[in-house]
Amino acid sequence: MTRNVAAAAFLAFSFIYLYCYQADLLAMAQHVLSDGKTVYSSLVGALLITLALFLVQRVVLKFSEPGPRSHALSYFPSMLLLAVLTDINPAIDSGYSLGAWSWALPLLIVVWLVVVWLAKGLLPDEHDNMGSLFSRAFWINMLTMAMMMLFVGLSANGDEVFHYRMRMERCISEGRYVDALSVGTKSLATDSSLTMLRIYALAAKGQMGEHLFEYPLVGGSAAIKPNGKSVKMMLLEDKKLRNVRRSRVDYRLCAYLLDGNIDAFAREVGRWYADSTMPKHYREALVLYTHLRANPVRIYHDSVSDADWRDYHTLESQYSDAAARQNALRDVYGKTYWYYYDYCLPKTSSQNKP
Repeated sequence: MTRNVAAAAFLAFSFIYLYCYQADLLAMAQHVLSDGKTVYSSLVGALLITLALFLVQRVVLKFSEPGPRSHALSYFPSMLLLAVLTDINPAIDSGYSLGAWSWALPLLIVVWLVVVWLAKGLLPDEHDNMGSLFSRAFWINMLTMAMMMLFVGLSANGDEVFHYRMRMERCISEGRYVDALSVGTKSLATDSSLTMLRIYALAAKGQMGEHLFEYPLVGGSAAIKPNGKSVKMMLLEDKKLRNVRRSRVDYRLCAYLLDGNIDAFAREVGRWYADSTMPKHYREALVLYTHLRANPVRIYHDSVSDADWRDYHTLESQYSDAAARQNALRDVYGKTYWYYYDYCLPKTSSQNKP
C-alpha cells in the first residue's frame, strides 16, 4: 500500500506539475537552448520527464533500500531533479547557468544520504499492517511526499508575470489570440514585455482602440516594440511581430494615449476615425481632452461617454483618502482610459497633464 500510493502520488504530481504549470517555461527553455531548432510538446514532454524521473527513483530504491517508514526518501533525488529542471531563469536567453543549484544540488544530495542512513538506523521496521491506510509507516511516508512536493513548488520558477508572458507567447505563436488575451486577466501584475504582448495580440485582432486599457499596462509607448532588454520576446522572434502588425495607425494613436499625450491624439485621430466609428478608448480620450483643455483643437461629445465621465468624477469626489479613492475607481472604472490617465501613466508623462 505504501509503495503503490507513493508511486501514484509521484507520477500524478510530476505529470500535472509539468503539463499544467511548467509547460510554457519548458517550451521556451527548449526553444532558447536549441536555438529554435526543436519544439517542445507539453504532453510528450511531461510524460517522458515523469517516466525518466520515476526510473531514477527505481534505481535509487534498488541501491539505497530505505526502511518501510522512510520509503518516500527514495523519491528525493527525482524531486530534486524536477526542481532543478523547472527553476528556469528569466535571463536564460543570455546564457544558461545552474545558479545557486551548482552548490545546493551536491549539498542536498549529501544531506539526503545522511538522512537515509539515519532513518535506516533510527526508525525501526514496521511489519504490522503495512498494507493498511492506518499504519504509522504509511502516514510518515505520505507526509514526506507532501513535504518534497512543497519543496519542488517553492524551488521552481513561480514568477507570475513570467508565466503569463510565456503562456501568451505560446498562444500567439499558434495564432490563438483570444486565448492569449485571456491570460492573466484577473491579475494586476504585469511588466513591459507582457504589455507589449497584449498590445500585439489586440492589434492582431484589430481591437486596440476598443480594449487596450482594460488590461494593466506599464512602460508607456516604449512598451510597444521589443528593445531586447526590458521589452522582449523569448519564444517568438521580433521580426514576426513586425511582419504581422495590422494597424500602424492604431499603434501610433495608442502610443500617444500610453504616454498621456492627448493633445497629439486629438489632433490626429480625426484623420482616421469618424465619430460614428470611434473605438471606446478613443471616445474616452476625446471626452477627457475636451474637459481638460481650455481651448481644445477639437470638441467632442458622446452622450454615453459624457455620462460615464460625470459618474467617474462623482465617485472620485466621494473619497478623501487617496488609496480608498483609487481602489473604488479601479473596481468600477479600472477598464477605462480615464483611470489609466489618472493613476497608471508613467511619471515621465506627467508633463502631458494640465
